[in-house]
Order: sequence, then C-alpha cells, then structure tokens
Amino acid sequence: MSARGLTKHFSRADGILGKLFGEGTVKAVDDVDLDVYEGETLGLVGESGCGKSTTGRSILQLTEPTDGTVLFTGDVLNDLNRSELREKRQDMQMIFQDPLSSLDPRQTVGRTIAEPLEIHDQPEFDVSANVFGGKDVELTGTESLLGELVEREESDIAVTIRDQAVGSLELRTEVLSKEDIDIRISERDRGLTLSIEIDRSKRDLRDARITELLGEVGLDPTQRDRYPHELSGGQRQRVGIARALAVDPDFIVCDEPVSALDVSVQAQIINLLEDLQQEFGLTYLFIAHDLSVVRHICDRVAVMYLGDIVEIAGTDELFSDPKHPYTEALLSAIPVPDPTRESERILLEGGVPSPVDPPSGCSFRTRCPSVIPPESIDINQDAYREVMHFRQRVEEKSIDLESIQEEGFVTDGGANIETPDSSTVTDDASAQQLVDLIFDENLTGENRMTIAWAIDLIDDGKWREAQDVLRQRFESVCERTPPVLQKEPHPAACHLYNQPDIDRR
Repeated sequence: MSARGLTKHFSRADGILGKLFGEGTVKAVDDVDLDVYEGETLGLVGESGCGKSTTGRSILQLTEPTDGTVLFTGDVLNDLNRSELREKRQDMQMIFQDPLSSLDPRQTVGRTIAEPLEIHDQPEFDVSANVFGGKDVELTGTESLLGELVEREESDIAVTIRDQAVGSLELRTEVLSKEDIDIRISERDRGLTLSIEIDRSKRDLRDARITELLGEVGLDPTQRDRYPHELSGGQRQRVGIARALAVDPDFIVCDEPVSALDVSVQAQIINLLEDLQQEFGLTYLFIAHDLSVVRHICDRVAVMYLGDIVEIAGTDELFSDPKHPYTEALLSAIPVPDPTRESERILLEGGVPSPVDPPSGCSFRTRCPSVIPPESIDINQDAYREVMHFRQRVEEKSIDLESIQEEGFVTDGGANIETPDSSTVTDDASAQQLVDLIFDENLTGENRMTIAWAIDLIDDGKWREAQDVLRQRFESVCERTPPVLQKEPHPAACHLYNQPDIDRR
C-alpha cells in the first residue's frame, strides 16, 4: 500500500462544533506519505488526537480523503467506483479499537462473522485441472463452481482412468471434504470430460467457515449463538478479528486493537495477531500509542504528530537512535521496570496546538525542547524556549502587565530603555524589572533589550508592533519553513537533520 499526499480535513461550519467554537477546518491528516510493504507490520504511533485513526480509515476509504492518492495492489483506490471499491474491500479489512461499540449488540457472534461472507457472496470456488500427457480436460458442474476461490490452502485430488494417472484436480478449500465432492469422468473422441458436483449448500459452507474462523481466533464454536454483552473484552476482540478474517484479506488496519483490554488479555491478542500473520501472510498497519506493544509486534514504526508523519524507521533503529525531538520525548515516557536504573523523562511544555490553526513551519515547534535559534543571536535553549513562549503569549494577547506589576511590586522608575536601533523609549513601570519577573532565565544584551522594548509596546497597547519587534530578533527557521521527510533509510521531518538548503538567519 502506498499513500501519497494523503489529506483529510473536516469542516466545522455545518456541525454542532461550528456553532459552539466557530467555523474552521480541522486538519486531521495533512499531506501524509506512507508505504506499507507486503508481509510487514508498520506501526503508527502518536498522541491521542494526532490523526492516526483517521489515517487508517482514509487509507481504506472508510473516510473519503480530502486529497491525495492511495495505491493498493496496483489500483488507485480513490478512482474506484462504489462497486469496484466494495469488491476491493475483500482484500483489506479493519480491526477496531473498541470491540463492544464495533459489534452490533443485536447480532450473535455467528451472524456478525457471517455478515461479510454474505455481503461479498462467499465462499466461492475456483476449480482447475492439471492434465499430463497432452490430454484435454473439460470442467463442468454446478453453477457454484464458476466463481473465484476464497479459501487459502490447497488439496489435490488425483484423477485416475484405467490405472493411468492423466491429471490432477486442484481444489483449494478448507471447508470441503472428499465426501462432499462427486467426480465423474468420461472419455470422448476429443478427450476427457470431468464432471464435478458439490453436495453442500452455500449456507452449510458458511457455517463451516464460521466454525473454522472461531477456532482460528481461539473461541469455542459453541459461542456462536452468544451476544456481545455476554462476552469478555478479549473475546469480543477475537470476534472482531474473526470478522476481519472472514473474507480472507491481505491487508488489515489494526486500530489500537488492544488499548481497551487488560494487560494480560493484550498479550494474548498480540500473540494471536502474530500467529495469524505468519499463517496467512497478512500485512498490518498497526495503530497504537503503547510503545512497548509496538516494539514487540512491528517491523517499522512511523511517528505522527498533529496530522504529519515526523519520523519513520525500522523498529530497532528508531528505539535505539530516535532523531526527531518528539520521538525522543515519546520514548522517554516508556516506564523502566528496573527501579535501580535512572531514566530521564523529557517533559513537553504546553498542549498540542489546535488542528484548526496549526503553527506555521514545524508543527512541533511550540513544544520542542530543541527549537533552533537564529544563528545571529547568542542564547541558550532554555532561555530561547522562554522567549518562544513569551512570543506566543504576545500573539494571543494573554499577558496582563498590570497583574504582573502588582504581584512583583514593580516600581514606577521612569527608566529609559535603549532599543536595538539605538532609539530610546520611556518606561512608566520599569520594563527591565518586568523582564526579570516574566523570565526565569537571565536574559542579557540585545536579547534583554528587545524583550523590554516589546513589553513597553504592550504597555502602550501596541501588540502588533511588539510582535514585529520580537519576530525580527527571535524568529526561528522552525517557524518559517515546514521540514520534510527526506528519501533516506531513517528520515526525520526536523530541521536538525538533512533538510534542503534554507535560510537559518
């Protein structure tokens, strides 16, 4: 599967969110490129609300993408009509996060698994004859033999005439026994005629398929008549897995399949998914936020933040050598079972920005512990982070200088502030003292003068001018230019690594 420029935006104009919070476009998934290779498990990780589930649903076309293309086994899914897409969905399925809400409470386990079989008119059959010695074989039989096969294994039934093997019938099936097949052979002038009849109805075959699937996922066939509320969480998730497997897919999106389960049950479901992948050659897109689970089951991992893929690498490489600061913060949050081992957790300041109005440039810059200062200024990272936070508050107009003055007992010193352009402004309540009250880090030189100048402008109600003064001095490349994922073995969308030539001034 290949996704290129995958984008999904939701409009709030017509919904209740628009009435409550105003109109706007929620950028849930924004220009994502993603490849999932046959037979692998690709993990997709990130904080809640970053767009992981929407990405999975958009890939399967369960949610129509706003833009971009999805290529699956040679077909562009976006270009398929409804009928073609329905047929294609036999090859791609989804396991949902909450097994209780994803199962119809009015349907039994058996009906739940039978539904996709009925929708796709399965099982079907594909019978072929391999003939040796130049003989011609004509296959005739019931109408049910004219479809395509969905079963996975092959069993050969040898056909013998006058004790001389002239060919073999290949009938790939798991729900038929030799006793269910009636084969008649007759010799004619132009060769041999093979007549095949099956003595079981499609309903019987579906029942046998349901029994088989329940066994595959570790459920007793006697539970087929039970309802979802009569099952445990782990049993319900097994039913969801059996439903996804019913049409014999090649690709499954696993949307946090174990996050709603107890830890002991999680291990059972993860082991089941691994066993099924090995047995049936499945390919998984595994969406999760539990990094220990991802490390166990995934071959590669893609890290998502605010609708963008920020890093992707092999599992071992990503866990041992993370490149993106957000990935480092995620990995630092993994609990360490050894109480004697010290682990330094990276705490991110602030909350995730709104997907309605994401930051310019790098979407992670408002929380990044390694944001890049302009090369022309001398400032340490902690101080620069404080400056960035101060600038954000200025843009939001959320600084109350009067309250800060009262709390800090700022005196009315009437001090003169020398600005970086050598002009002076008069400060009624000393901006220099306010700098010390607002900032924990000790700002010096032009950095301090610029902040004091901005505070003086804010005190005069000149918010826009204060924003411009701060931007001129402190604007980062992380604000101006969105980083991109490079085509390399371990790409990271971060200006700290291998980005096109840009102005870092």
